[in-house]
Amino acid sequence: MVLDLTMPGPDPVEAIRVLAERAPSCRVIAFSGYDDPETKDEVCRAGAWGLVSKHGEPRDLLRAIRLAREASPPQATRHSPGRTAGASDAANRS
Repeated sequence: MVLDLTMPGPDPVEAIRVLAERAPSCRVIAFSGYDDPETKDEVCRAGAWGLVSKHGEPRDLLRAIRLAREASPPQATRHSPGRTAGASDAANRS
């Protein structure tokens, strides 16, 4: 699942927490224009598989989706806090 962190409505980080708790097999990729270390840490601690920057290339998001889909089990492959599933990690992992 790709979750835009600037979506209207409920707090997206709380939505990631709820998804991680209620649907642990769901791999959430946070998508944001804010790709600073604090945002990366926050979404990864909440349970996101990773963070892809809106400032990256479209292929970065596609690559992160492919990696998240192929990864198993989700809990073992989540990126550690402070890492981005996008231009940096996805390029290095494919």
